Amino acid sequence: MRRPLGYLEIIDDNIIYLAADGNILVIYDDFSKKEIKSNMKSFFNNEIDLKKINLLLSFALKPIRDLLYHEGFLYVVIFHKELFDNDVRFSTAVLKGKFNYDYIDFEYFFKPDSYVSKKIDSTHTGGRIVVNQQREFYLAVPDYRHADKVNNLNNIFGKILKIKSIDNYEIISIGHRNPQGLYYDTENDLLIESEHGPSAGDEINLIKFGNNYGWPTTSVGIHDTYVKYHDHIKQGFEPPIYSPLLYALGPSQIIKISKKSKFNFKGQYILASLSGHDKYVGNHLYLFKIINKKKAIISEKIFVNDRVRDIIYDDRRDRIILTLEDQQAIGIITK
Repeated sequence: MRRPLGYLEIIDDNIIYLAADGNILVIYDDFSKKEIKSNMKSFFNNEIDLKKINLLLSFALKPIRDLLYHEGFLYVVIFHKELFDNDVRFSTAVLKGKFNYDYIDFEYFFKPDSYVSKKIDSTHTGGRIVVNQQREFYLAVPDYRHADKVNNLNNIFGKILKIKSIDNYEIISIGHRNPQGLYYDTENDLLIESEHGPSAGDEINLIKFGNNYGWPTTSVGIHDTYVKYHDHIKQGFEPPIYSPLLYALGPSQIIKISKKSKFNFKGQYILASLSGHDKYVGNHLYLFKIINKKKAIISEKIFVNDRVRDIIYDDRRDRIILTLEDQQAIGIITK
């Protein structure tokens, strides 16, 4: 299995590609490329033998979960593992390194004392990071298939966090299952999240401080063990602004196209997807608008016939760049 593939950023008009195993490439305009050296893999604790643990190794051995460039630094979200008292424990951490085309020296930016140690699902180890206008960093953390931890305010799992220091955070929202997309809309001051739900329960959520988004007791989707209710509002939870209801699209990253763009869908959001098998379900880019900060309307979908793990919008050059997981390629949409 070739998942996950990697994550993208734009620096100096160049594409920065961070493979999920930690290798960093800069890709120039002529599509020549150069490897950027770093100490990133020293944080992966690769000496720990995960074969003895019931994990989907393609996800567990490729620990990168997101990439962000901000004010000269790279921020990297990782699926973190470490050995503690002869037990392997897992969590989400963030690395930070001053960007340099030759070598990047990373250190921990966020490493809380919050972890799980047994029976995790490595496909439930997504994570995304964004920064707002006030230079506040927000981190989406999945439940690691530990639904019992989601409503416990003493851990990070199943929550959106504001990072305050290397081991300190503020909980912004709870009730999340497996976030795979996070976008901060500077123009409208909106924090938008996408997550994988149980069967037919995928969601786009508008994140508001202090809200509970329902997981694990309430979901539009179906889960025999946890989900008892399907009406968020009736149960006192914040409902998704969009859920596909009848099928799983495997939502991933979200971007927004500039209103000045030459694309005919300028000013709209785009949601990438990881699931699907034909031109009707999944494997699309979903164009959507948010109406009155309450509801997302899908206006169009673009069939790409591949899993899109990451997508970015290059505002200066008005182009969309995306990872194509099955093809193991980077795609560029210019018009």
